[in-house]
Amino acid sequence: MKGFPDLQATTKVLADQSRLEILTILMDGKYHNVSELAKKTKIKSHTASYHLKQLCELNWVASYKQGRNVYYHLCSEDIAELLEKLMNISPVKEISSLNESIELEKLKKGRSCYRHLAGKIGVDFFMLWFKRVVLN
Repeated sequence: MKGFPDLQATTKVLADQSRLEILTILMDGKYHNVSELAKKTKIKSHTASYHLKQLCELNWVASYKQGRNVYYHLCSEDIAELLEKLMNISPVKEISSLNESIELEKLKKGRSCYRHLAGKIGVDFFMLWFKRVVLN
């Protein structure tokens, strides 16, 4: 018989910066291998594998093997939505480098987040659709 949700397990996973970065990368809806995730999060491959194993145990991330590589992706849109909601209520970090500034400007202009278009391009596209379909 199942009991109450283990909220502590969820918050424990979210408390680690590397796991949060991995989850954020996976929000793009694409499949990524361990080496790619390790490089983007600036951690070692075996550390990334450890974090991915924990995320797989919670059924937040799934994997498939192709040849020598194992590719990971988010299991559900719910995880992406949870992360997006947490981003909306989280304090904003200060920009500390030119690269961060450039990356932020690119994200503001346009990005995809799991299965939807976001950023200025996404908003502009939605407003165009809204004006044509809803207001007419």
